[in-house]
Amino acid sequence: MQNILLTDANGTPIIQGPGYEMLKLVPLFSGGFGALNPAIDVANLPSFSAISATSGNFTFASALPLEFAKGVGVLGMADGDFLPKLTINLNTTSAVYSTAPATTVPSLECRLNCDFYWNPVGENIEPPSLGTTRQWFYQQGNPTVASGGTTTVSAARAGGWLDTMIMVLRDSTGARIDAFPSVIRFSVDGINEVVTNLDEIYDDMAVAWGIGSGSPYPTRPTGVIAFSRKTSLGQAVMGLFDTGEVALSTSPGTNLSLTGAPWGTVSNSPATLNFVFGQIIPAGAFVQGLPEV
Repeated sequence: MQNILLTDANGTPIIQGPGYEMLKLVPLFSGGFGALNPAIDVANLPSFSAISATSGNFTFASALPLEFAKGVGVLGMADGDFLPKLTINLNTTSAVYSTAPATTVPSLECRLNCDFYWNPVGENIEPPSLGTTRQWFYQQGNPTVASGGTTTVSAARAGGWLDTMIMVLRDSTGARIDAFPSVIRFSVDGINEVVTNLDEIYDDMAVAWGIGSGSPYPTRPTGVIAFSRKTSLGQAVMGLFDTGEVALSTSPGTNLSLTGAPWGTVSNSPATLNFVFGQIIPAGAFVQGLPEV
């Protein structure tokens, strides 16, 4: 999947970015695809089948999670003439296979299923805060990172409330690498929001999602760190069970940055830090607290 774009019925982008980030990292870190469960990694699902070295066959299932609390963030689907739109740009065969299969290259089949919000029996209600969305955006940080350099990398913002921040570091060949600085400084408008050792970031990811804590939980993807603001009810991300009280408020002018002094070794320099943000755009006031209480 080279690029994925999901828009609502009005054409507003809801999910936009490369396949790895949207179909691997978003389900893994969003809390919208299970919680504290090894199956949050698509490679741990029963339907997963890795690429065969001989036939080239593979199967994987993923999700584009919209909800960030129960029923909050869903898209309208009631009118058959006024629906969301999903566009998937597929990669070339040479981009998928480092070595072409010995037999005929398999044909690719994509299947799409949709989950619907379940209204309680006998109740004529709509989902909470209908029109509120949690959007996922991929942004390339600037400037690039030199091997061992001291650099502050910034991301452009579009405003909204952030509940998840994912950082992906890639070298000049596009490979993900662990060359993060030993001390992480994540700042909002120049004010340090997080200043801590990299090892503690890894530990926090294990506490919040179980990622990297050992079998049966998923290993941390190479070149990926993440911060969650979905921990208002505890230290762990509990899926759709969250009050939104610690989501980070930003405006279009907010500057988000990550500083390395220095960054690690980048064999294929320079490296690029990419950001994936889970951004809540409320319809009216931002709903905080438990919606059904």
